[in-house]
Amino acid sequence: MALLVSIKLGTPDRGINGLGAQHLQFVDFVKVRDSEVAAINGRPEQWALGRAAYQYVAVPDSREPLIRQLIETIVEPDGSKIRQSSEGWLDESRFLAKLGTTSRQLLDGKTKSIVDGSEWDFTDRAFVKRYSTDGLYVARSTIDLAAVTSGTFTFGGGVGDDYPDRTQSLADAGALTGNLTFPQNSATAETAQSGFFVSQGVHTFKLTSNSHPDGDVNAGYKSTQNGGANGVWFQTAGTGDIVIEHQHWEDIAGVDTGGALIKVNVTGAHTLKIIKCLLDGGGPVNNGRRGGLEINDADLTLEFSDLKIWDCWFWNMILGNFTTASKIEHCVTFGDGQGFNFAKQLTMLNCGGYTNDASFAGAGVALSTGNNTSGNDAQNEDANWNSGSGNLSSRTAGTDFVSVTDTSSDFLTIADTSGLHQAGTDWTITEAATSINDVARVLGDVDIGAHAIARAGGGAAATYYYNKLLAGN
Repeated sequence: MALLVSIKLGTPDRGINGLGAQHLQFVDFVKVRDSEVAAINGRPEQWALGRAAYQYVAVPDSREPLIRQLIETIVEPDGSKIRQSSEGWLDESRFLAKLGTTSRQLLDGKTKSIVDGSEWDFTDRAFVKRYSTDGLYVARSTIDLAAVTSGTFTFGGGVGDDYPDRTQSLADAGALTGNLTFPQNSATAETAQSGFFVSQGVHTFKLTSNSHPDGDVNAGYKSTQNGGANGVWFQTAGTGDIVIEHQHWEDIAGVDTGGALIKVNVTGAHTLKIIKCLLDGGGPVNNGRRGGLEINDADLTLEFSDLKIWDCWFWNMILGNFTTASKIEHCVTFGDGQGFNFAKQLTMLNCGGYTNDASFAGAGVALSTGNNTSGNDAQNEDANWNSGSGNLSSRTAGTDFVSVTDTSSDFLTIADTSGLHQAGTDWTITEAATSINDVARVLGDVDIGAHAIARAGGGAAATYYYNKLLAGN
C-alpha cells in the first residue's frame, strides 16, 4: 500500500521566501494500492504554468502518522483551508521535505484515466474526502480503475479498510489474474447494486466476512440494502468458483424493490457456492425484494448449504437453469413467497420450506432427488419427487423451531423436541460438515435444517474420530 497526498498550489508568491515558491491551498491524502500508483505514474504529466493546479506525491504508507500530524498542523480544524500562519503557508519544497521526498507528479485537476477513459477530479469530494473533516480515506464512488485482480482486500469503511462498502469493492475488480477475496470488516449500508462483471478465468472469487453471524440475526456484520436493481449481480466469464459465505443481508427499502438479493448469470462452467448466509428480503408482499437467490445459467453448478432465506415475497429461491450435478443441502426458507422453486433436476437433502406459498415448487421437483426435507404443506412428499425418502410434510414452523421471529437470535433454530432432530441424512457438500451455527455434524446422526443441535461429547475432535471409525480407518 501507499499514500497518495494531493496538494493544491496557489500561484507563485515571492512574498513567502523570495524565490517565487507556490504556497499550499489544499491538502488531502488517500490510501491506495501500489498498482494504482503505478498506473497513475504512467500518465503524461499535465501542468498549466501560472495558474492553480493539483499535484500529488506517492509515499510509503508507513509515513501515515507523519502525514496526519502535518495535516492537523496546517489545515484549519473545520477543514476549510490551510492555516494562514508561518507553518501553514508551507511552500512546495518545504512540504515535500517534510514528507521525506522530492519527487512529485502534476495534475491539472482532470486527467484521463489510462484504464477506462473516465475523468479523475481531485476536487471532487465524492473522490477525495478531507482527512481533517471526517478522518475517512478515499470514497471510490466516482472511480472504477479495475485495479484489483488478485489478493485480499477488506471492505467496511473503517480506518485501514480498502473500501467503504461491498458495492465499491466489487466495482474496483478487474479481470482476475489470481484468486480474489473481499472480507467484510464491519456492518455496511448498501444503496446500489453491487456488480461483478469481469472475467474470472480459472480463478476463485470469494465474498466473505471477518465476523461470522453463525446463524444469529443479531451477530456478525450485517449489510442493509436500500435500493439497486439487485443486491449483488454476477455476470462473469471463465470457470473459476464463485463463493459467497457468512453474509447477512437485509433489504430495508420498505417498497417493492424488484430483483433479487443475489442474481447470477454467468458464462462458463463455474461452481457457485453459497454457504452459511442469512438473506432477509424485507417482505411482506409489495415490500422489499421479490427474490432471494435468482439463478439462470446452463453451465453453472450449484452448491448451496446452510442458508436461511426469508420474506422474499415472490420466491425465496428461484433456479431457472443450472447443471444436474447441482446440490442444495441444509437450507431453510420461511415467510412470504415461495420457498424453493427450481426448473431442472438437482439433489436436495435436509432442507426445510416454511413459506406462505408453495414450499417446494417448479417442474424440477418431479425430476429431482429429494431426501429428508421438511415442509409446511404437501409439496415435498416422497411421491412428488423422482426419487424421495424420509420427507416430512405438513409441518408447523412454530413447533419445529425455537422462534419464528426474525429479530430473535433463535430465529429458525430447530427445537430439541422437534421432529427435525435426527431426521436428516448424511450430507455430501464438503462445507456442510459444520452447520450454520458452527456445530460439527456427525455422520449417521444428522438434523434437518441449517442449525444443528450439538451432540453430547461432540465437537470437532469427536466428529473426526467418529467419521474415521465409520470409514473403517
